[in-house]
Amino acid sequence: MIEQLKSNTENILGFKMSGKLHDQDYHDFVPALEAAIKTHGKVRLLAQFHDFHGWDLHALWDDISRRWHSPI
Repeated sequence: MIEQLKSNTENILGFKMSGKLHDQDYHDFVPALEAAIKTHGKVRLLAQFHDFHGWDLHALWDDISRRWHSPI
């Protein structure tokens, strides 16, 4: 599960990641990150891992395939 943390600044994003990440988690997380980069150019990112168990194969594939097609 990915939970976006509250921030007082729009160019600082924080996310808490826990359990095993699934495809839908990835599809919720990436658009928020891309929107912030599009708006602010550069962003600061805090990733807080709590009881993290990695990601399933579908989410891993999304991550790998996206890296070949996107600058982030």
